[in-house]
Parts: sequence; C-alpha cells; structure tokens
Amino acid sequence: MGLLKGQALKARVHCLHMENRRVYATLWEDDAAGAGHNKANEKNKMKTLHGTVKGGIADIDFVLEPDFAKIANAIKAKGDSSEGKTHEYYVTAEILNKKTASKNTNVANPDDKDTKAKPATPPKPAAPKKQTPAQKKGLSKKQKKEKSIGDDIIDWWEGKIKIKPIVLPNPIDIISGIAKIFTPDKKEDEKKEEKKKVGDCFCNRDITVLELKNAGVSENKATEFLEAINKTFTDYNINTCLRKAHFLAQIIHESGGFRYTEELHVADTAYHGYKGRGLVQLTGRTNYEEYGRYEREDFTSSLENKNKLKVLPYAARSAGWFWTESAKLNDDADLNDHINITRIINGGFNGYNDRTKNIKKGFAVFYENCKNDTGKNTNFEFNLSKAYNNKRGAFAWGLWHDPDLRKDGCTKDKDKAIAGYSRFIELAGDHYNETNWYNILDISSFHNLIYIVNRKSHIKVIDAAKQRLESLN
Repeated sequence: MGLLKGQALKARVHCLHMENRRVYATLWEDDAAGAGHNKANEKNKMKTLHGTVKGGIADIDFVLEPDFAKIANAIKAKGDSSEGKTHEYYVTAEILNKKTASKNTNVANPDDKDTKAKPATPPKPAAPKKQTPAQKKGLSKKQKKEKSIGDDIIDWWEGKIKIKPIVLPNPIDIISGIAKIFTPDKKEDEKKEEKKKVGDCFCNRDITVLELKNAGVSENKATEFLEAINKTFTDYNINTCLRKAHFLAQIIHESGGFRYTEELHVADTAYHGYKGRGLVQLTGRTNYEEYGRYEREDFTSSLENKNKLKVLPYAARSAGWFWTESAKLNDDADLNDHINITRIINGGFNGYNDRTKNIKKGFAVFYENCKNDTGKNTNFEFNLSKAYNNKRGAFAWGLWHDPDLRKDGCTKDKDKAIAGYSRFIELAGDHYNETNWYNILDISSFHNLIYIVNRKSHIKVIDAAKQRLESLN
C-alpha cells in the first residue's frame, strides 16, 4: 500500500529581485541525520518541478504519488529496521545554480503497522496563542481558492516551526507550507538595467501585434506568436529596445517571418535526428540536450519529443534560451554588433542581407524612440565587430563577400573580401593547420589545394585565404 491519491505538499519559495525567473524545486525523502540537504538522500529524489516567480513568490505543488512511498520504504536511515510511522519530506529550491533546503514535513506512512491498525485521530485543539502577522491578515484570495480543494487540513505556516506537521492518510487532505528558502541578491546586470531604464519605450513595455507586424511578421503570425514572444523577452532578459530589435531581426530571418519552425527540405534524420527546429532553428544533439536540461523537458528520446521544439511555447522559448543562456548575445546586442550576432546565429553569413534589412526595420520600430540608449545606427563596420578579432569570423567575412565564390545571402564586395582574408591571415599566422571550414572542399577554386591524410581530403584554411587574397589583389 502506498500514499493515497490527493495528498499534496506545497512549496512556496520567497525570492527577492527575481521577478519572472524560473525556480526549480525538488522533493526529497530524508533518511539522513541533521537539517538541510544531504548527499545521503540522493537516491531518495522524488520529483523536480518548476514555477515562475510572481510578486516575489513561486508556488510549486507536489502531489504525493504511490511510487514516492515505495522509494521511501526501500531506503532506510542508517540503523533503522523500518521507515516507521512517518516519511520525512523536504524540498530544495534551485535558481541560478544556487540551492537551499526547507525544513522537513512528516507524512504518515500507510505501510506502518501502527498507522494501519488504528484510524488517525484529529489533534486536540491547542491553547489560544497570540496570532502571527500572517494569521491576522487571513487567507489571501489564492489561499481561499486552494482551501476548496480539501477542507480538512490546510496548514499554512510561516517562520520557525515548533509543532511537527503531520499529513494523515486521507485522500482529500492537503498540507501546504510557506518557507522562505531562497532570497538571492540582485545580479549585476539587473542592477545596471534598473538604473538606466526610464520612459515608456520598449525597454519598459511589451510589443503589440502591429509592432511585430511592422518588424516583418504577417498579422496572423504576429497574433499567434505575440504572447510567447513577450514572455520570452521577459524570461530571457531581452528587455531593451536594442535587444528586442536584434533578437527579432535574427529569428524573423531564421523562421521566414515565423512561418517555418523546422528546417525545410531536410529529413527528420538529418544531423542525426537533431535538425533545426524552433524560431532560431536550434540544431544538433548538444543544443537539444542542454536546452532540455534547462527546461527540465525531454527533447531527445523520440521524434515526438524533438518536435516539441517546433510548437509553442518551446518554439519561442528555445530561441530565447539560445540567445541569452547559450550564445549570450544580449551583450552583443548592447554593443549593436549585428555582424557578430549573425556569425554566432548562422555560423557564417548566410542571409546577411536579409538580416540587415530586418535590423533596419527593428531600429525604425523599436530603437529610434528609445529613452535609454541613443547614438547607434545601422552602418555596421567589420573592424568594429567582435568578428574582426575572431579567426572564423574574419575568414567567413572574406569568403561570403568574395565576388568569385558562391556563398549565398551576402552582397559581393571585393574590398570587404580582402579585408576579411587579410585579417584572418594576420590572426592565424603562417603555420595555422585548421582545415575544411565552411565546406571549402566543395568550392572548385580550392581544389588545387586538396591533400589526403588517411584517405580523407583536406584543405588548409590559411592556404585558401592566401590564394584568394592573391587573386583579388
């Protein structure tokens, strides 16, 4: 016999300066001595859920499942012959890689003989005591709503606990606890944003359907995606006029104006099954796995799970995750580095012209009336970009602008090609041995540079750059 259906534990996480952040809460059964989380309980992990901080609070409900009792009974504390009358549960809250543990809550063990032998009797009323501030203010509207779920036991507690909370084995009983278990300080970037944000520009408000349409999305798609895009802006700190303009410029290109949320003309088996999906066309097993760990979702075990990335909310959220958490492109957006952002998103400069057209629209819609940032424009200079100091970035700048080569989506420009190749050679030096970047094996102009190692063809990138530079000069 296990725990009865309907019992639940509520974890309430109080956070400072973490509005709209995601909090992960894990329920554990405690078989270790002492307070706090203990490695001895690693095998007693019951479940991890997440919640979003609203008004400084994240509420996360754990429904006590029958399997929880099986896990709890299987592993006993050192020196104990049985689990006893109660299972001791606690919750750890994790946010920004920091973890804090709550106090224990005892749940009656239905498998214990004493618990089975006699029905639970309600505790005698305690002597009247001075009310806490939480008791004086009464139940909130949210708490009153929760009380209707099960009226027998709803035990809101705040601060230090002196009486053991017990959950009796009754299908409709619910125990809820409020525990101040995490109050992180403000991050430095949040302090910076707080200081500088003023006015009614897009630094401080959501965008509308019309504004998304003016940025390059059809009205139907703008309506469909608007809520998810605004939520993505909030959750991933894409929270200035300039950041929003750059983010939208890239994902509008990658998704064809939000029309395509999976890579076209590519089989589901391409990239070992991890083809581009979502508004940013997230690609590759590593990205799928890392984003899955972030969301606590399975995006890898089946085609059905992989396809979750092409529908809302994950089609939008995966783009926000890649932008902020993986590639960390908010910094580049703050610098107005459209060239490097394109390189990071694409790997090279495919579609550079279209992305540039999009960012110009974004400047007109979002940036021109910004109250917190002025003076930036859309005259993007290679020598002012981070790509200028990156070997791959410099070589790609030359390759895509090369008038004699076929790399799509970028205006051919001899001077820009020379600038890219020259900068790459300067950064790499004469003895650079990297080979086969950007599919140069498929470019006939470089076939004279092919050499074979272990029956595999190679072209040194430094030789390709020198040859093209000589031809262009």
